[in-house]
Amino acid sequence: MKITLLAIHSEETYPGMPPWRFSLAFAYLQAYLTTSPQYHRLTINRLTHGESDAPVDIARAVAATAPDLLAISCYLWNIRLVLELLPLARAQQPSMRVVLGGPEINLESARILENHPDVSYLAVGEGEVTFRELVEHLLDHPGDDPSRIRGLIHRDGANRPVINQPRETLQDLNVIPSPFALGIVDLSRLEGGLVALESQRGCILECAFCNYPKGFGKVRFFDLDRVLRDLEIILPHRPRQLYLMDPTFNSNRQRAKAILEHLIRLKKQHRHDKLFLNAEMIPDLLTEDMILLARDAGMSFIESGIQSFHPPTIAAMGRYRNDAKLLHNIDLALGHGVNLVPQLIIGLPGDSIAICFANFDRLYPLPTSDLHIFRLSLLPGTRYRREADRHGIRHIGVPPYHILESNDFFFFFIQRLEGFRWLVKLTIPFKSTIAGLCQAAELPCHVPFDACLAALPPAAADSSHSIRSAAYRQGAMVLIDAFRDHLLGPIIDRLPAAERPFWTNQIKRGAKRAQWQLATFLMNQARPVPSPSSEA
Repeated sequence: MKITLLAIHSEETYPGMPPWRFSLAFAYLQAYLTTSPQYHRLTINRLTHGESDAPVDIARAVAATAPDLLAISCYLWNIRLVLELLPLARAQQPSMRVVLGGPEINLESARILENHPDVSYLAVGEGEVTFRELVEHLLDHPGDDPSRIRGLIHRDGANRPVINQPRETLQDLNVIPSPFALGIVDLSRLEGGLVALESQRGCILECAFCNYPKGFGKVRFFDLDRVLRDLEIILPHRPRQLYLMDPTFNSNRQRAKAILEHLIRLKKQHRHDKLFLNAEMIPDLLTEDMILLARDAGMSFIESGIQSFHPPTIAAMGRYRNDAKLLHNIDLALGHGVNLVPQLIIGLPGDSIAICFANFDRLYPLPTSDLHIFRLSLLPGTRYRREADRHGIRHIGVPPYHILESNDFFFFFIQRLEGFRWLVKLTIPFKSTIAGLCQAAELPCHVPFDACLAALPPAAADSSHSIRSAAYRQGAMVLIDAFRDHLLGPIIDRLPAAERPFWTNQIKRGAKRAQWQLATFLMNQARPVPSPSSEA
């Protein structure tokens, strides 16, 4: 049997981040397949594409592998593209079966089988065991009913969706062999690139907006010795970035410290000082010794989901924390040369546009290199999705399920904050200049952004274009110019005349830097469709 594993990665990354060149999910899927006595009967091809790739190009690449079974991992950013390309691929490979899995596939996804005849199966939840059982079923009993395969949605004889019994999560993650030890991940192709690794699955938090797909039940860990051995395999190949995919890397502090200490030793052993390490941590659980270890291991910034400072909002989402400890740890990390990159969400129940601006004003002046702002998505399976009527939330019915309005936010306010979010993102390269100017002008930091957008037509802040499109580039460049001119006008005018030349020079240089970084980032995204990698 010929199997093609198709990964379509998000291109919404940050400047300097290497593009994705492999799928960790499919690496684990194939690693678990090796435990099947039928593995020798399989030929496996892996395809990697980006979300801006044309459906016809992806379909052509799939057809070139002539699969009997096509497996695709589905996410917010690619599900519509997946459903668009499948008829094109089916036209060239009529007999192939298609199985969709990943975070975007859940019990509500049975409608996909009703509306998309090119999809044969849906795998819900952790996929390793379900996929292996499906492959074995197709090898040995291709015409039989697959109703015994837990976690699978399929069709009955009348072409109606059938939802099988749910798949339990793996309690012992170590039954999945290491794809790095098996050589499934071709590290020789990833020198200077990005390598991802899981050390755990699950999350100690239960946020109402999040549907982390592996977060059912307790947090489960790969054996520490195994993780350390994987790092020993990875580091000699000198990747530019190591991405630890754990949702809360420091959920077990002693274990996290052991991993960081081992990374430091390996960096010295292989003289790889330029390794960049990325992980998400709970900021109020950080300690000074962990911050120092993270810095020495190559973690120049730590992603930290703050979401909001408004106590009723935090309580409503089920996210309890110590804000005093959080702010202390941000200062501590910055003092040791580690950027704690805060993350905010706009549109949360309990917040308002004024509270969103207050959250922003509290974080933006901090000497962090970045600030990530996200728009609330009503993800299937989340508590906020179930409570949408209670909060008066209307949202987009298809991915990315963005909020449109609620009891707390008029539609206009959400659109206003969406433009605000994009403008903040585009101008991050001169964040410190903007924050300093606001302080000198005695203005809250949100004011220049909001006032600039208010003076522009709504279309000027439209960020919905494909990231590789000319419209995205042109719109972004024009918006940066408009913001520069706004700063050089009414904001500069608030300053004493003697201070204006300095700030004028800083703003012009900062805007040029933002446009240069954007152009460099977009150029790096404009890569050709990669050739498929193949393994029998």
